[in-house]
Amino acid sequence: MNILLYLTFLATHLSSWHIASLFSHLQSENVEFMQFAFRWMNCLLMREISVKNTIRMWDTYLVRYPLFLELVSSLCSPLNVQAEGPDAFSQFHLYVCSAFLINWSKKLQEMDFQVCLFCLKRPDTSQKWHCLTLIFQGIIMFLQSLPTQSWGDHEIELLLSHAFVLNATWQNAQSHFLGS
Repeated sequence: MNILLYLTFLATHLSSWHIASLFSHLQSENVEFMQFAFRWMNCLLMREISVKNTIRMWDTYLVRYPLFLELVSSLCSPLNVQAEGPDAFSQFHLYVCSAFLINWSKKLQEMDFQVCLFCLKRPDTSQKWHCLTLIFQGIIMFLQSLPTQSWGDHEIELLLSHAFVLNATWQNAQSHFLGS
């Protein structure tokens, strides 16, 4: 399964996970998943969390998916969709990325309000387009530089736990991976 298919899945199924407000907010701000989630899938979240936390996360991947090392090199190539087997790791990583995004839902939805307050305080209100651009840039910059520096084992365990819940809920509903 390729990354574009995963991103399509992520974008179209967020509303099914009781976070329709986040999905709607990102859409209204013209934020496309390709602008942030591609890096999450392609770099396996290495750029978003510390090396220590990456090792902790990958330890879980190695225990759960012994073929992880082989799959890292083939993450971008199409594979057969199966609940378990060669594609199980990349599917689980999608759920980890989904849980990662859900973790920041509240903060992301507040971002437009903060920027709007900033714009309202400005005397020149004719720059509404500039304010909308600031909202978009703020969301993208936040998503590309998430405040995970203080994260430890506890936060990674919560992230992985949430991903396991999503995986358990959705793994046998394979139609969502096929776009049906």
